[in-house]
Amino acid sequence: MPTDGIVYDDFNVTSATGWNIESIFGTFLFTAAATSNSATWEIRSGVSVGNGGTIVASGFGPAVVTQIGTDRGYNIEHIEISGLHFALAPGTYWVGMEPTTPAGYGYLVTTSGANAIGTPAGNDSNAFFTSTDFDVFFVDTVPLDGHDFSLGLTGVAAPEPSVWMLLLGGCAALGLWRRWHRLS
Repeated sequence: MPTDGIVYDDFNVTSATGWNIESIFGTFLFTAAATSNSATWEIRSGVSVGNGGTIVASGFGPAVVTQIGTDRGYNIEHIEISGLHFALAPGTYWVGMEPTTPAGYGYLVTTSGANAIGTPAGNDSNAFFTSTDFDVFFVDTVPLDGHDFSLGLTGVAAPEPSVWMLLLGGCAALGLWRRWHRLS
């Protein structure tokens, strides 16, 4: 069963060519009874108070779970879903992840901005919480705790169009050269 309650935290894609996303991760506190080996994730645009915006990309998949410590009786676990292949254009987005747990509870960890992605890097307190159990829909997290959350993405900046043109031109030249040598 998924934990009921998902936090969406913002990030900005500033590369003019966008980003190619390879994985999504988060750090969670789990009660001793909780374990997670899969998660649901979403990336949205246009999120604001009371407005879930538009889902740009989403999925569910197996997760690699790494226990990185304990805190006050909770297991601290890094959860990552890899093998993703999609592109994000320049802009502002919100990422959310919801681990699947057969029992117990999981809580997303807050961050002061260490290893932050996008710009501004750090704690801009622009996150939203939604939950059917608590009967809330995209409420601002500042009144709740005022932090940003430990969510992130890995990927690379998309190549410049000129790089693709150079690569295609080189392949075409190689093909013509091979054809010319076969005819000789």
